[in-house]
Amino acid sequence: MNFDVDEEIGTTKREHADRACVIGALVKRPSKRDAVGLYLVRYRYEQDPARRAHALDAHVEYLKREAERGTVIAAGAVHDGDFGYVLIRCDSIRTATVIAEADPVIALGGASFDAPLEWVVDIGLPPMTETAATNP
Repeated sequence: MNFDVDEEIGTTKREHADRACVIGALVKRPSKRDAVGLYLVRYRYEQDPARRAHALDAHVEYLKREAERGTVIAAGAVHDGDFGYVLIRCDSIRTATVIAEADPVIALGGASFDAPLEWVVDIGLPPMTETAATNP
């Protein structure tokens, strides 16, 4: 390896490589067993507005409560209103499924949902830890 001075950063390439190793050692991602994950759930709303309208208020209140608990990170319908997404922080796909099943709009037949997808976020959010709710 050539350790000449890298004029762009003003250090030798060896110093730069050493710094990168130190930084890499300091940035520790949580292990799979102790991490709480993010799960993206797609809701498919019933085409008949009357079928979903009776559960809409309870649906919104449920998601607000879950957001206050730290379980729901974000939720909302897409522009055309035929479907929406809920981003859930929990310990497993099974828990994300239970959380979605407990939503009144699902329980009362105003929507269905696709199986939760685990979303690995590398940029933009802090690492998930066990501080989030792990049980609905």
